[in-house]
Amino acid sequence: MNINLKTVSEAASDKTTPTLASVQNQAGKNFISGMLKAWILYLNNILNLKRPMTENQITLATSLILQEYYSLRFADLTVLFRNIITGKYGSFYESLTIDKLMKLFEEYWEERCELSASSNYSKHIEFNQNLDELGTDRKSKRRL
Repeated sequence: MNINLKTVSEAASDKTTPTLASVQNQAGKNFISGMLKAWILYLNNILNLKRPMTENQITLATSLILQEYYSLRFADLTVLFRNIITGKYGSFYESLTIDKLMKLFEEYWEERCELSASSNYSKHIEFNQNLDELGTDRKSKRRL
């Protein structure tokens, strides 16, 4: 896992890390749940909150994340959690709650999807331009 990833773009281009779903399929739900819980526990501790999430809240948050964001890669989690810790999504002041955490995942997911859509559109335009150039080359060779 590349802990030097800093942007959503870097995470999106990293295809070496597995998705949450693929780890769950290979290692089981308990394994991936435990890994995700460890990330949330770390976040819970590092933010030095007055009212950290309880074990039950972390378990529920983990379940919701795995249900809704199973296609995220570990590269995405690295960037997302780095952004949370560094304050990109704002301060948490006294507490981190399930709804706050899920909103952060949603915000990250939306940014990731917009980036992917933009990238796919750019590739589509480039592909069409290449086809146009190929057609022009063929026409000019026929004239010779």
